[in-house]
Amino acid sequence: MKKTTLLFSMLVPFCMISQNITSITPNTAMQGQTIPLIISGNNMSFSGWSCWSNTGNLSDFRFSQWSGMNMLYGAPTSATATQLNGNLSVPAFQPIGIYNLEVFDCSTSWWIQLPNSFQINAAATASWNCMNGACVDPGTGSGIYTSLAACQANCVNPSWDCDPSNGSCFDPGTGTGQYSTFMLCQLLCVQTATLFENIKKLTIFPNPSQDVFSIQFKNLIVQDIKINIINNIGELVFSENLIGHIGAYNKKIDLKENAKGIYFLEIETDDGFINKKLILQ
Repeated sequence: MKKTTLLFSMLVPFCMISQNITSITPNTAMQGQTIPLIISGNNMSFSGWSCWSNTGNLSDFRFSQWSGMNMLYGAPTSATATQLNGNLSVPAFQPIGIYNLEVFDCSTSWWIQLPNSFQINAAATASWNCMNGACVDPGTGSGIYTSLAACQANCVNPSWDCDPSNGSCFDPGTGTGQYSTFMLCQLLCVQTATLFENIKKLTIFPNPSQDVFSIQFKNLIVQDIKINIINNIGELVFSENLIGHIGAYNKKIDLKENAKGIYFLEIETDDGFINKKLILQ
C-alpha cells in the first residue's frame, strides 16, 4: 500500500504538467501576404527528433477552420525553449475568417491547439505609391494612386534645381532638374548664390575714364560667364568668355580708340544679367 501511494505521488506532478500554446504574433494576415510569426507556449517541445519538419527537426505548425477544413501550413525557421519562429505564406485564394492554430509538440507527438487565435483577411485593394521614380504597391490599400497607369504618369525620379536668389534647392517635379541629388544641389546652389552676389559687387575704376577701365570682382568660382561692352548704338566693342574660371577677376580694358560717350558693361551668368554704365571722356 505504501509503495502504491508513493508511486501515485510521484506520477501526480507529471500528470499535472500540460503543454499549451499561449500566443501568436502577429495574429492576422491578408490573402497573398507572407509574414513572419512568433509562437509562444508553455511546456512545449518545439524541437526534437520525433518532429518531421524539413527545417532541422522543428515543430510543424498549421491553421485550420471548422474541424480541419481549409488547412494551411506554415514554415518553421528556428526555436527556443519557449518560442517557435516561422513564416506563413497565405495564398491569394485562401478563405478568409478565423482560424485555429495547431502546433506539433515534439515530446508528445501530438498537435496542440490554440482555438480561434488567427484571422485571415481579404487582400487589400491594389494601390500605388511613387518611390524613387518607381511605382510600388504598399500592400495596404493606402497608396496615393488607385491605378498603375496614374502612378506611372505622375511618378518621376526626384531632381533639384537651384534658386540663386536665396541659395535654396527645389524639386520641379518633372524629373528634369539640373541636379540628381539634393546634397549636390545644396553644395553648388550656395556657391552659385555667393558667386552672383560677388559679381554684383564688382568694382569699376576709374569711371569716368579717358581710356582704360579696370574691372574687378572677387571669389569667382567655376562657372561660365560672358563679359560684353556695348556702345550707345548697340555695337559690341569688347567681349570675353570666362569658362571654368577660379579666383578673382581683374581686367584692364582699353577703349581709347573708341569714340567718347556712354558705354554699357554687361555681365551674363547662368543666373541672370548684371549691367553697369561706363563713361569714356
